[in-house]
Amino acid sequence: MERNCLLLRKTPQKTRTFFKTADGLPSDNVTALCFAPDGTLFIGTDRGLCLYNGKKITAVGGITMPVKELYACDCGKLFVLSGNLVYTVSNKKVEGFKDFGEPAVDICRDGAGVIWLITDSCLYKYENGSFVSEQRLELAGATAMTALGKGEVYAFCPAALNILHGKRPSWAVVMPSQSYVPSTAVNTMTSDEWGHVWCGSDDGLMIYDGKSEWLTPDDSNALPKCRITKLVFGNDGARYIGTDIGLYIQSGTHYSFVGAERWLPASSVNAIAVKDTNDEYWVGTPGGLSRITLKLMSLEEKAAYYQDMTAKYHNREGYINNRQIVNGDIDNGVIDISDNDGLWTATFVASQCFRYAVTKDPDAAAKARESMNALLKLQSISGIEGFPARAYRRPGEDRFGDGDIEWHLAEDEKSKLEWKGETSSDEMVGHYYASAWYFDLVADEDEKKKIAESIKKITEHVLSHDYTLCDADGLPCTWSNWNPDDLNCNDTWFWEKGVNSLELLSFLKITYHMTGEEKYNDIYKMLVKKYHYALNTVTYKIDDNHACHIDDKLGFYAIHNLMTYETDPQLLKYYQMGIKYHFEVERIERCATWNFIYGGLTNEPCDVENAVRTLQETPLDLIRYGMNNTIRPDVEIDHSPEIFGGKPHAKIPLPADERPSDRLTYNAFKLDSRPGADSCVCPSSWLLPYWMGRYYGLFSE
Repeated sequence: MERNCLLLRKTPQKTRTFFKTADGLPSDNVTALCFAPDGTLFIGTDRGLCLYNGKKITAVGGITMPVKELYACDCGKLFVLSGNLVYTVSNKKVEGFKDFGEPAVDICRDGAGVIWLITDSCLYKYENGSFVSEQRLELAGATAMTALGKGEVYAFCPAALNILHGKRPSWAVVMPSQSYVPSTAVNTMTSDEWGHVWCGSDDGLMIYDGKSEWLTPDDSNALPKCRITKLVFGNDGARYIGTDIGLYIQSGTHYSFVGAERWLPASSVNAIAVKDTNDEYWVGTPGGLSRITLKLMSLEEKAAYYQDMTAKYHNREGYINNRQIVNGDIDNGVIDISDNDGLWTATFVASQCFRYAVTKDPDAAAKARESMNALLKLQSISGIEGFPARAYRRPGEDRFGDGDIEWHLAEDEKSKLEWKGETSSDEMVGHYYASAWYFDLVADEDEKKKIAESIKKITEHVLSHDYTLCDADGLPCTWSNWNPDDLNCNDTWFWEKGVNSLELLSFLKITYHMTGEEKYNDIYKMLVKKYHYALNTVTYKIDDNHACHIDDKLGFYAIHNLMTYETDPQLLKYYQMGIKYHFEVERIERCATWNFIYGGLTNEPCDVENAVRTLQETPLDLIRYGMNNTIRPDVEIDHSPEIFGGKPHAKIPLPADERPSDRLTYNAFKLDSRPGADSCVCPSSWLLPYWMGRYYGLFSE
């Protein structure tokens, strides 16, 4: 079927590096930053000045006191504001200083190239190699200033805005009691060549036209409404807005937020420096220095990066899962042994199947085969015909032999092991999903026979145990129940009625597809006619205000196979109604997997642009850093999930690089996560939609 194909270009991918005292800083409290014309980064701290030459940080001798501001001249001189002193640094050495007798507060260059400096009570102009007193302030206590050119200077003090103007320059004092000034608690200022003065205050970002017009956060939500600590303009027009909760960046129409732990060593921004090439910016905080680098990458290059990352850090005997780490150190850690090893591994298998279908790369087939064999082992290790284990663990692995009654001893060709029972419908959906795509896209004839036989055993187990999965203790597993009487007539199973009906129809259709045995098609038809399972699928998605997310995976995975194999147009109509509603509910999440399954099955518009945006914005390292987005004034919190037992979350999901890292098919609305960097998310939930989108021709590069 012919589809529209979105043509993609490379997009910037962020990486960050932290620098602290262990890396050569005099102190973790970085107070000022400035690039010199030769590219050297000068770094001011509360214990003196240092520089970064592209390789290492070294101290600049002679300045060991707290640095407030830095300014680099085109001539090569650097001015360092420290207490009452302004040092002059040349050739990376201190050549002298001037004592102003009171605190030096701010320094800038105006549009005409003139350098201005303001102290607590006086304005100075830099002329002929020295600072010359230009005008005393009418009201002392300057906190910030900016200059436009032609001698026009704006300076705030706690009581008023001071504007230097006129042929014979004098201060006009604009006081809140006489004119509208939104806030005088201004910490930082800058301006553009059009005469707009940007003022960062304790009450948010304000823009002034130099006469009487003010734009405030009450007028535009593009202006952060929190304490602004630093303002810097990039030479490409981007605005870098430092606050006490993180860094806001406005680049064109793209607004983003750079927060603590993932991107910054601490939340409060003291200093910002942007490289002239606009592909790197540095942020100083009380907890250290962050270098954030932007590298243009295609999604295909990103996929290759994640592929290598998966092989190196997330593969345990073919099982693909998250990695537990300490303090963000991914090289030291262990791979999770979880309740859902089968489901997470199945996601990776499917990703490699689509990758192989697109590229015919033998490595994709090999990776899919290794993990498919791991799934087949789970399907047989229990010793119970047709009963897949959740996971297994060996002696020496986490919690082996801890006495948990759901873990059962067994043995394979390598060693003793324990396998976990109480297998859920989640696992079952994963096994069928991966097996079907591997069967269709990768398997040779021998493998097809092996997979078909294994899937048949699972299906027979379910059918022979009254439509349940029955554990080693002879009892049905808690969530693996597809019994018609329970789903249709027992309120206990209200939430599972639709999705479990969908699952069983999908299981039977997959089994019939693989074996060709009419028995499974007959049971499928019986469930549709006698127990209205097809009707149940129309409402399989229950809108719970996004309180629960695992059922979205189960629904989309199950219907993906079911609609791929079902050819009857009348039955397809019911499934189409079900998936359409599910997609409309989930569209807001911008989840690439859901969007691409929907688009691939229906040939309907599936919001490809926003799905791709999620793939582009996903951080490269996928480490679960602590995050606190609840404190952001620009984030609207939705309490409606509490009705269904969920937690408050974002009304609109944040971009993937601003929210806590997790599998992309999980909670896109989550705002906060506990401090620390204790795990790394497996990239398979990114790789699956990327290669699926390519497989369905939804985008190209």
